[in-house]
Amino acid sequence: MFSKVVLALALVAGASARQMNIMDQYESASVEEKFAVWKVRFNKSYETPEEEANRFKVFKETVEFVARRRAEGAKSLGLTKFADVPKKEFEAAYLNYIPVRGNTDVSHIDVTQPTSDSTPASKDWRDAGAVTAVKDQGYCGSCWAFSATEQIESQYFLAGNTLTEFSPQQIVSCDTTDAGCNGGDSITAFDYVKSAGGLATEADYPYTSGARGVTGSCQSFTVAGGDVSGYTYATPACTSRKCDSQDEDTLIANIGSTAPASICVDASEWSAYSGGVFDGSCNSGYYQLDHCVQLIGYSGYSGSADSSSDGYYIVRNSWGSDWGEDGMIWLSMGSNACGVATEATFVTIA
Repeated sequence: MFSKVVLALALVAGASARQMNIMDQYESASVEEKFAVWKVRFNKSYETPEEEANRFKVFKETVEFVARRRAEGAKSLGLTKFADVPKKEFEAAYLNYIPVRGNTDVSHIDVTQPTSDSTPASKDWRDAGAVTAVKDQGYCGSCWAFSATEQIESQYFLAGNTLTEFSPQQIVSCDTTDAGCNGGDSITAFDYVKSAGGLATEADYPYTSGARGVTGSCQSFTVAGGDVSGYTYATPACTSRKCDSQDEDTLIANIGSTAPASICVDASEWSAYSGGVFDGSCNSGYYQLDHCVQLIGYSGYSGSADSSSDGYYIVRNSWGSDWGEDGMIWLSMGSNACGVATEATFVTIA
């Protein structure tokens, strides 16, 4: 049985994560068999038997956690490529949003008004060519820099320029307000890019911090574009411990007519997200946010977020395309799921 399970998975190892929910396909398999299947699926190997034993212990705990949460109704959870990563290690290496706690007065920041009176039922900015390929921040808490970079890329394109892949490494290494692989905020990243006059391209200043989680020193660079003059909110922001009454209709209208948005969210259970509309646990309060990503669209809007029972947001993550829905996660409308509307921002291209 063991070898047949491994062989069966090896034949489909290239399938996307949502087609490979091991918890469903191998429900009756032992933990050891699930581990063997999972290693083939995600091309995992370990340098020593001791390391493999330690990672298997974490994997077993993850299987138990996912099984319990799925029994509670969280069917979108499964065994992802992070199933052997301990919780604290995951938080330090893949999350690390640090909100601008000392600057909670946001009254001076404008809220962009939607440019259309009619909000489409669905919008995906990939269809307009305004979104670059899914990125992978790797083993570095640089999500905030990736979210900022991706937002600048999209709005630079929408300002009439060629879609360009800019350098998150420049922000990670050169932004001295934030802390590189130890975390930061997309808002302060925008401030850095404004002070730097723009960004180098990814090709000229490639990303290197993801391999070992090292911030790196700032290198000389040539600005290729992406100069920003400021930023606005896509819907009124919240800096409270509870953000349960956010204006999602304005957010949706802005996403539908203006641009994608940089957002910061609570991604504490996203490590186990396998696909579909996320039904795991997360919070929406400002001080519970821990990850920054990009909101690139939505589906199923019926004129009110509260009444769009099947509506969901399309959120682009920076954990590679072998996670979630080809690198995306879908969040339900109407409840400020995971804080999708707590800190949503646009940039203004200079």
